[in-house]
Amino acid sequence: MSLNSESIGRLTLIAGIGTNWVIGNQGQLPWHMPADLKYFKRQTSGKCILMGRRTHESIGRPLPNRRNIVLSRRQGYSPDGVDVISELGQLPDLLDGDPDIMVIGGEQIYRLCLPIAQRILLTIIEAAPKGDACFPRLERNQWFMKNTETHSADDKNPHDYHFIELVRSAEYPSLPKQFPRAL
Repeated sequence: MSLNSESIGRLTLIAGIGTNWVIGNQGQLPWHMPADLKYFKRQTSGKCILMGRRTHESIGRPLPNRRNIVLSRRQGYSPDGVDVISELGQLPDLLDGDPDIMVIGGEQIYRLCLPIAQRILLTIIEAAPKGDACFPRLERNQWFMKNTETHSADDKNPHDYHFIELVRSAEYPSLPKQFPRAL
């Protein structure tokens, strides 16, 4: 079965990225940003989340108040509390009418899902950490910046950051060239 918006509903990628597109380092987030974690929880609670095996293992447990689906090629992989699929084409069979799927990583899953995503929620963190996993580069002419919020560093969040909502549409102008710097 081929995937499209009719077979799976709205597919949203959600990620925190540095200005260098880094999303992770050795299976961990390369920063501690409580505001990003709260935003992630608010956006994904009550929804179906899709992640790769390594992302699931780095989290260490199913995320509560969400339907957890793990995409893995590993035969026999079946951790408690999650549904496991071996290819994206199996996703519609699991959805039971869930209108939104939130893709939460990692790098390989983002790359696989980007061509069929309708929306991207990014937290752009004004830092350029070292890392071994990156969010895929975006084609400016395929995305429109629908919403943006800018926040300054504070005593709990050591970096300035931006919450960005991008929607795919050929009807909108392309992304601006100067804001945010990571894009």
